[in-house]
Amino acid sequence: MIYYLLVMVLCLFSFINQLKPVKANLDILKFIAFILILFIGGLRFEVGADWLSYEKLFNRVATFYDIFLSREEKLFMFFQYVCKTIFNSYSFFVFSLFAFTFYLKYKILVRYSTDIFLSLIVYIYTLFLIYDLNGLRQGMAIAIVLASIPAILNKRKYLFLILISVASLCHTSAIVFFPFYWLARIKIAPSKILMSTFVCLLISTLIKEIILNSSLFQFLLLMDNFSHYSYYLDSEAANKEISVFSVSVFQRFLVFIIFIINYNKLKCDEVLKRFLLNGYFIAIVIFVFLSFNSEYAARLSFYYKSLELFMIPIIVSSQKKLESKIIMWGLFVVLCLLGMYRLLEVPDAGLLPYKSILFYF
Repeated sequence: MIYYLLVMVLCLFSFINQLKPVKANLDILKFIAFILILFIGGLRFEVGADWLSYEKLFNRVATFYDIFLSREEKLFMFFQYVCKTIFNSYSFFVFSLFAFTFYLKYKILVRYSTDIFLSLIVYIYTLFLIYDLNGLRQGMAIAIVLASIPAILNKRKYLFLILISVASLCHTSAIVFFPFYWLARIKIAPSKILMSTFVCLLISTLIKEIILNSSLFQFLLLMDNFSHYSYYLDSEAANKEISVFSVSVFQRFLVFIIFIINYNKLKCDEVLKRFLLNGYFIAIVIFVFLSFNSEYAARLSFYYKSLELFMIPIIVSSQKKLESKIIMWGLFVVLCLLGMYRLLEVPDAGLLPYKSILFYF
């Protein structure tokens, strides 16, 4: 299966990276990894549960004015219109969009990850399979949000605000990342943050039923501005409650606990370390408080959960003993493989069988 083969190649490259090869050889491996993911993601054909719906949307865009007649966010529609004007092919649009979004993610990973290949392994089982092969608009928004990280770390407030505004024009949910410029540097002891996550988990289980049975909440969903989003509550396929004991909750808490346990020995800039700590805490808080609906919880928390692309390699590279490094590396690879398996086993996910446009030439 192509997804597993891709991860195995990345695992090999990550292992070689631990041996600290010369820069020229490492650059070759990076290039190969980039091209492999670009071809698999960009040259896919009829892959993804949203393939058909986005193809219909692409075909409906005939003039520039159709951009403003569509419900979808306008920057995404503009990108679609430009691609259609250049080359009237949905496959060309898919490749162009994936190339753009993956390049942004790749560049930011190269800049901050201590092991680009391990970051890409985490990327495959999260963003790649969930949003880059399916939710195209949010995949585009997440790429721009990740590109705003240097603006936060370097205190470039206006650049950050511009980038998040642009991201929200690709998918409205990116608005959830706006407050993070100010929240990223708040200093709270890691132990207190960890305790707060467990308190939030307990509180969220108590208020879940209250939210679902709130008359005000139901009234908001009846408003025209919320009519599209009410699908995620009304649809039997989309409306799934997340249990406190679910694998998704366990995975997030496990990564966060390991990060906090290793916090004082993490080999990275203190500002970046605090940035990752606060960001992943927000990811868990959003996820558990919106656990009454899996779609809301995943979509809104993923802008912050994506920070594990940096956290996991930093945790592994910060282990002093070789045995500890191998054990930690193996633990995260297994978690990624299990996560991939769960995603690929989802009925009607559209990820299998994998087909490439190259198969039809």
